[in-house]
Amino acid sequence: MCISTYRNFLQLRQRGARIASYMNAPFYAVFVKVPERFLTTAESLHVETCEKLCQQFNRQFLRLNSTNIAKAISDVAQQYRVTQVVVIGESQ
Repeated sequence: MCISTYRNFLQLRQRGARIASYMNAPFYAVFVKVPERFLTTAESLHVETCEKLCQQFNRQFLRLNSTNIAKAISDVAQQYRVTQVVVIGESQ
């Protein structure tokens, strides 16, 4: 599951967790930070909350820095042999 600072993370995290459970597969949450973009305090707290929730439920949270978000997600999917990706965010 790929997360952003989008507020509906909790509902969509549950959807991703159900998919992983249904497939009997591990659950990875990935946050890609673009180095040129500074997060607000609220956004930083949101990402921290997502990470803590993943830890609480024994899920793996990966925090990456990249200017190419799609490539970073693709690299993680390839490295961990991910077959389903749930992307959470807003179009810009």
